[in-house]
This record gives sequence, structure tokens and C-alpha cells, in this order.
Amino acid sequence: MTADALPALVVDGGHRGCGDLLLALVRRVRGLPPGSVVRLITADPGASADLPAWCRLTGHELLGATAQDGRPAYDLRLQPLDRDQQKESAA
Repeated sequence: MTADALPALVVDGGHRGCGDLLLALVRRVRGLPPGSVVRLITADPGASADLPAWCRLTGHELLGATAQDGRPAYDLRLQPLDRDQQKESAA
């Protein structure tokens, strides 16, 4: 990650599994402007497959993976949501 892309928000997903992890992430990023960088730290071993798939579905950009405090960390750049995605996120 470059210095101009420092995370606006760090989300610690703990040991949550895929569904709970993504719901927690969506709740935390709601209201952040497009282009914001978010770092998700998680102990979920499935995140390395689930997070890229979620980014493809939502249009958010996966910037890369690293480790923070000995746990995997994923950096994302938020993209604007289209109307259908906004409705789903609000539900």
C-alpha cells in the first residue's frame, strides 16, 4: 500500500466467519465516501477467497493483503454503489 492510500478505517473482524465478517464490514463502511481505503484484519482462513469474491460482486477494489499483528489484513478501496447495491446494503 502506498502512503497516499492510508486506511481511513481499520476494521478488526476477529474470528468472525464469512457471512458475519462481511456484514460487520458493510456496517462499518456505510457512509464512507467512494475512494476511501479500508483495512480489514481477520483470523478467518476463508477470507482470502471470500473477500476477493465479495469485491468482484460489489465493485470494491482489493488493493492487497498483508499481515498486521500476526493476522491477515486486506486493504480495500471503496467504490460508489449503484442503486441496487444501496438497497441491498440498507436491508
